[in-house]
Amino acid sequence: MITVIITTCDKTGMWVDLSLCADYDEFMQVCRQIVFDEEDPDFMFQDMQNWPDSWYDESSLDEDTFERIQEFAELDDDEREAFEAFMDVRCDSDVTFEEFREAYCGKWNSEEEYAEQLVDELGILDEVPEHLRRFFDMEAYAEELFRYDYDYQDGFVYRVS
Repeated sequence: MITVIITTCDKTGMWVDLSLCADYDEFMQVCRQIVFDEEDPDFMFQDMQNWPDSWYDESSLDEDTFERIQEFAELDDDEREAFEAFMDVRCDSDVTFEEFREAYCGKWNSEEEYAEQLVDELGILDEVPEHLRRFFDMEAYAEELFRYDYDYQDGFVYRVS
């Protein structure tokens, strides 16, 4: 549930699940229903739950942010965690979901574990005789991959653009 508590200057308020609103206009209609006795209410968004802190603004929730929150709500729990880690990796709270989807490679226990999977997937050692494969330095290979081509954050792997 992706929620925000909406209040007005007279302290009327309630939690609203943003994922239940079809669009921004419906969300604003819900907000106005909370304070049906005010002609031009001044809304405050006092708290939020389950969406990135960097998108939170106590004094406003604009249409673009609302749409980002709805798209965020469509992700499963692991993807939400991965998306927030991606924002940390990029040091940018405005990264797009498209950028995230293009860069996201999955969750791994270590950089080396990802490198091992990549070596297997790409068949990098397929032509190397079995008795020589043990000489391949997977740790050094992982270090090289994550120096230039990949980022690792909180167990999540992302391709660098």
